[in-house]
Formats: sequence, structure tokens, C-alpha cells
Amino acid sequence: MISSALILARLRARDIEFKPGAEFGPMPRIGPEPRIEPATTVETIQSIERELGIRIPPSLKEWWQHCNGFSFTYGNAYGVNTEDPGGDIRGIYRLDGLDAWRQRNWIPVADDGCGNYYLAVRDEVADLYPVCFVEMLEDPFSLHYAASSSIHHFLWGYVSTTVGRDWPFNRSEALALDPDLARVQVAPLPWTLVDPESS
Repeated sequence: MISSALILARLRARDIEFKPGAEFGPMPRIGPEPRIEPATTVETIQSIERELGIRIPPSLKEWWQHCNGFSFTYGNAYGVNTEDPGGDIRGIYRLDGLDAWRQRNWIPVADDGCGNYYLAVRDEVADLYPVCFVEMLEDPFSLHYAASSSIHHFLWGYVSTTVGRDWPFNRSEALALDPDLARVQVAPLPWTLVDPESS
């Protein structure tokens, strides 16, 4: 089972190769060491929920109580009430037009370092909180694909060198890590973008 403690240990070990997508292959981490925000409290998270009028998934609340966001060369994982204002979900919602994400209860989890976002979105049919990719130039209000079935599976894929370079686009690789990804209904499954016959 992938836990917040395990993800944080991997991040602290600085054993990171960010996987921006199958077309690029694995890229070794360069530049400064990851900046890891200290954990936050349940009270802070509840205060942000009230302020923004959103429901934060329990798994994301639990993650933020271990690590309230981090950044490295190829992207950022967001938190709440962070020391770096650019790492706070409130700052994302304040960007031009993105308050509509808050109104939909789409929670910014991370970005790809190229202006695109990963959002936690409630999937009522599958009873999951998958993390979905939004391609900003294509359509900032459409979920391009589901990257994972949960916050923890997403974060593991985001920081882990044990995930192959095609994560999450290689169907067998993605499902070996995250079997529930096949149940996601709110967005296309990532491998169907590469091979439409594989749905």
C-alpha cells in the first residue's frame, strides 16, 4: 500500500526522476534540491475548506499533514497556507478564470512545470477521488485524462523512479501500480489517448 510516509520518504531521499510524459522519457532531476513544505494541521485545512467553500478529499488532507506541498525542477505539488504563495491552492484559484475549478470542487494537486495542472476530482460513479490532468491550452475546463485513481497513487507516480517512463500511458504498467484507475469515469483513461483501441 502506498502511504504518505512512503511517498515523503522517497521525496526526502531525493531519488526523483520526473516523468513529464511518454514522449520525453525519463529525465534526471537537475537544479536545486526539492523544496519540501512542512506539514500542516487539521485545523488549517478545515479553515481553508470553510474559506474556499470546498470539500478536500480525506487522502489529500492526510497527505498535507505529512507534507504541505513541494517543488522541484519539473513541477510543484500544492498545499494550503504555504510559506511560498505560489504553492498554495488559493493562489491557483485566483488565476484568471480558475475560480470555476473551486466552484466545481476541483482541487489543484500539482502542475507539470509547463503551465498544465493535475486536479483531484470527485468521481461519484466510481466512488473515487482520481487525479486528472488538465491541458490548459486545449481547454482549462475539461479533464484531459485521469492520471491516477487516488492522491497517493498520483504522488507516487509523480516522484518515483520505480514507475516506468510511460506512466500513466502504458496500460499494463499503470494498472500494475494503480488497479482502480480502470474504474475512473470522469475522464478518459490515459492509455486511450495513445491507443484508442485499448479502452
